[in-house]
Amino acid sequence: MILIRLVVGPLQVNCFILADEKTRESIVIDPGDDAGDIIKTIKDKGLKVKYIVNTHGHFDHVGASRGWSLPATRLRPAQSARPTFRAEIS
Repeated sequence: MILIRLVVGPLQVNCFILADEKTRESIVIDPGDDAGDIIKTIKDKGLKVKYIVNTHGHFDHVGASRGWSLPATRLRPAQSARPTFRAEIS
C-alpha cells in the first residue's frame, strides 16, 4: 500500500493519496487546493486515480476536486455509522 500526504492550500490542510502498489490504482482524499501539485505527484508515482473522496464539503477540502475525468458517485455513510446524540434535561 502506498500512502502519500500532501499539505495543500492557504489553510494547509491534508490531502492524501492512497494507492495499491501492484495495480497503481489510487484514491485522492480531500484535494483541497494546489491541483497542479497533486497531479504532478500522481504522474510522478505512475498512479491511476479511480476515485476522489471528499470527507466533507468545506472549500478547503474540495477546492481541487473539479476538472477530474472520473464518474461521479455519491457515497453515504452506512446506517450504523451515523452518530446518535442524546440530550438529557433535568
